[in-house]
Amino acid sequence: MHTTKLAVLAIALVSAAGCAGTSPRTAAQPTPRAADRFAHRVAAELGGHARADLRLCVGGDGAVTDASVVRTSGIAALDQALLADARTLRFQPRPARAADTCRRVGIVYRPR
Repeated sequence: MHTTKLAVLAIALVSAAGCAGTSPRTAAQPTPRAADRFAHRVAAELGGHARADLRLCVGGDGAVTDASVVRTSGIAALDQALLADARTLRFQPRPARAADTCRRVGIVYRPR
């Protein structure tokens, strides 16, 4: 099975979660599982890497509360897999009264 470099995803999500003035950190480096099923299609159809823009919201508890595709990678099933992987990330919680923070983030998927 291929492994994936989604460091860009982690950095983008940390940035998205950080609007409330705290410096959130992911609980662990993301381990994508869903997107890796499409590594062969990314290589064959998109030249070895894919990019999608997602809108991600992170709640005060550090969980991703909402995610949607803003710009497709060109492979609808890969977009859905990137969303599934993004929804599993967790960040340091923020103050209880902090509202969800939403941002548009670019995701670059490069199978190894």
